[in-house]
Amino acid sequence: MTLNGIDISHWQKTINLSKIKSDFIIMKATEGYGYTDPKFNDFIKQVKGIRGVYHFARADLNPGTAGARKEAGWFVKTVKPYLDGNTILVLDYEAESVKAGTGWAKTFLDSVYEETGVRALLYINSSVESKYNWSQIASKHELWLANYGSDQPVSGFKPPKTPKTQHWTRPVIHQYSQKGKLAGYSGQLDLNVAFLSLNQWKSLAKGKTVSSSKPTKPSYTMVSPVEGYLTQRFKPRVHLGLDIGTGGKKMPVYASFPGKVVQIIRGVKPGNRKSTYAPGRTSNVVIIQNVGPGTSNDKEFQAYGHVTALSSLKEGDQVKAGQKIGDLDRSGNTTGWHLHLEMWSANRVPYDPMLAFNRWGVSVGEKPKGTSTPKPAPKPKPKPKPKRKNGPSGQGKARTRRIQRNLAKMGYDVGPDDGIYGPRTEREVRNYQRDQNKWADAGLFVDGDWASKTQKWYNWVKKLQKALPKWKGIGKLVVDGGYLRLTHNAVRTLQSRNGLFVDGIAKRKTISFMRKNGSKVPHRPN
Repeated sequence: MTLNGIDISHWQKTINLSKIKSDFIIMKATEGYGYTDPKFNDFIKQVKGIRGVYHFARADLNPGTAGARKEAGWFVKTVKPYLDGNTILVLDYEAESVKAGTGWAKTFLDSVYEETGVRALLYINSSVESKYNWSQIASKHELWLANYGSDQPVSGFKPPKTPKTQHWTRPVIHQYSQKGKLAGYSGQLDLNVAFLSLNQWKSLAKGKTVSSSKPTKPSYTMVSPVEGYLTQRFKPRVHLGLDIGTGGKKMPVYASFPGKVVQIIRGVKPGNRKSTYAPGRTSNVVIIQNVGPGTSNDKEFQAYGHVTALSSLKEGDQVKAGQKIGDLDRSGNTTGWHLHLEMWSANRVPYDPMLAFNRWGVSVGEKPKGTSTPKPAPKPKPKPKPKRKNGPSGQGKARTRRIQRNLAKMGYDVGPDDGIYGPRTEREVRNYQRDQNKWADAGLFVDGDWASKTQKWYNWVKKLQKALPKWKGIGKLVVDGGYLRLTHNAVRTLQSRNGLFVDGIAKRKTISFMRKNGSKVPHRPN
């Protein structure tokens, strides 16, 4: 048996529920902490049959265990007077809250159960359901799944085929349209189908479970693609993948998930700036699609950039998770040895690979499990030198002292300026490179090597810091070569006062504006 229903909030404030033919109605009750939907008390009194109430999570505003418990308490306080054996509870977990992972949601759901004895449903979309590990929640809580298919307008209740899920056998409720039309209301509505009988709905409302939802375990797992460390994160419209550095080492690369090899590009030379496998990507690549036996069959893609494919690997081959697919190379526009890993949806839209690492509990750069990493042939060494005394790029003592003094001036803990480019200095150079990428999107390779690109960036930042105080509203800056919070805020001030896009990052448009108005600051180094 199935039930048809809608979900509403104050966005449907003009709806007359007495004119809507619907088996059930789920309404928004609360959001975050301290907010009650303006129409909740009106709607809840109109609905006499089976119904539901949901809380819109704001883990971005109330993070951590304390935040989850705080929001759960507010939700329970608001809806408890209406728990009459007909009303199911729901956590709406989407938007920015998803970044908090499954732990926040589990704490919220556990807290609601402790206070009410009712297991609330979890509302998420198909993308979120497949990219996180919900096994601990799926074993106790039912799923309300949002999946709109082609997202076309739907007139009347017309449930489509139920979408597949990774952690539940199927959802108990499927929200299949956000563009629904029903007689009695002129606006658009969310349409839902519940795979429940009336008695099963009431069982959920009373804290019991139904048999339609059981956690399932995928037949595969994720493997770390390369041993190393995270050097650059995914950033929408700027950097559409994860970079995993290897400390200047050429390393083998393994498939993270099983699938079919759909594209291989070889022969791209170092320094190439022309796009190869996607706009703005300039390297060799191996691209695998999640299709075939033993895969998720979700038709998503894995793209491994700066990789020379094994000569034996061919397009059309099926590979297993953990199978070697190639070795790192220096092809394309790169400043050091690293894997550029991208993950795309079925229609080739990039998303953050960190979602997959988090879901499967794999640390970025951990040693690949179930594989063997061949040892490279030892290179002949000239005369042995003291380890790291002159740094990765061969800095002498005098230059190393200057680097140490410059870093100390910016507040980095390099210790004494002894001219020895040891692990402590290398660590703080990495911190500097990482901070410049964070505050200025510098594009530095985080390898602890104060090479020419880092030096050029440092010199340019000093010129920018000298130029900024000449603009109205910007105070005097310490000229230390560190593009950190104060420099970032100064650039924001310049941008906001002059009608520029305000992001605190001095890129071409901002520098061009400064130069047009008399500044001699050069453009950012490449």
